[in-house]
Amino acid sequence: MINRFRKNFLPRIALLFMAAESTASSANSFVDEHTLLATLLRELNTIDLLTTSPVAVPDQESRRFHFDYVRLRADIHRVSSGIQQYLAPKRATPRDDIALHGDYSNEPVLDQ
Repeated sequence: MINRFRKNFLPRIALLFMAAESTASSANSFVDEHTLLATLLRELNTIDLLTTSPVAVPDQESRRFHFDYVRLRADIHRVSSGIQQYLAPKRATPRDDIALHGDYSNEPVLDQ
């Protein structure tokens, strides 16, 4: 049952991202930007909770590649903090130009 859940885990994350995109694209002009960003923030928090579940821990012995959940969580936290700062700015601050990781696959280092 756990292996079946692992196989379905990444499609669920993709489905959440598509839902976030469709929510933003189908919103009418009466919904303001803050409401949309707050919705996106809630969805990012949900994705973050999914990546911390015990099933999200990769079985590193059985595969050559595995999904890097640590990097994904770091990028989710980075995007979430940017949205939070935009929604409730303390003062005008310069932009943070640190790039996101973007690559979430790891190859284990083989002992030579």
